[in-house]
Amino acid sequence: MLDRQKANLVDGYTALKAARRAARSKGHGDDRPRKAAEGTADTGRSGAEKRSSGVHIARTVRPESHEIVCYECGYVFRLSGRAQRSFCPRCRTVLDMVDYTLETEWNEDLKTAGTIRLTREAVLVEGVLVAGDIILEGRVVGGSLRAARRLLIRPGTAFPEGRVTARVVEISPGADVKLRGRGSFENIEVAGSLKGRFQVEGLVRIRCGGLLQGEVEAARLIVEEGGGLKAKVKVVRKRGEGKGSRRQGDAGGKGKRRSGLRGTPPSG
Repeated sequence: MLDRQKANLVDGYTALKAARRAARSKGHGDDRPRKAAEGTADTGRSGAEKRSSGVHIARTVRPESHEIVCYECGYVFRLSGRAQRSFCPRCRTVLDMVDYTLETEWNEDLKTAGTIRLTREAVLVEGVLVAGDIILEGRVVGGSLRAARRLLIRPGTAFPEGRVTARVVEISPGADVKLRGRGSFENIEVAGSLKGRFQVEGLVRIRCGGLLQGEVEAARLIVEEGGGLKAKVKVVRKRGEGKGSRRQGDAGGKGKRRSGLRGTPPSG
């Protein structure tokens, strides 16, 4: 197939006109190229060369969509692009979408559909922190944390049982977490050390260098090369969604509401 963008084609009529101009130029003793000749020469350029010297047409990109969980009613929907505020299509609550980083003592309530990060220097004394995602590096001595989507636990974290709830738990490399009670989650990902009894609706994944101990009941289990598993394991069929089946849609339309599985991992 002919690639029209790369072919340099000159038709016979154009070649004849160029030859006549060249002859006239020689007859007048003028070796300088004339404007008409320049225009003729331009017809021989490829389409790619013309585009490189002309106007560039940029390709439009569709904004990336993100999963948003309403921190008031638990409704889940998708939103394209980034915004500091949005609203829940179900309960019409105006949602804060800003990400926050806490670096000192904190004793107030804070809600966002974005991310809250507690650094190593942060200490939650009192108050309720609610976010889509929570990155926990500091200490929790009072108050409570609730992650609507994901709780990421990093090394050096300290928190009493019952103060932290989440749907999805990720244990970072170097983190050591022990759960005295029974924790229920949607998914668990272990790259550090996790010990306890767990009921998981979806997937348990043990990364390279991770270690999971205790008892696990899950729909799926993946142990990557280099991961460790020292637990009593029961793989069960995923429970049916029933009347509370999830529905997904864009902001402003129908979405899905989650069942709100909760877990309470204490410090190691």
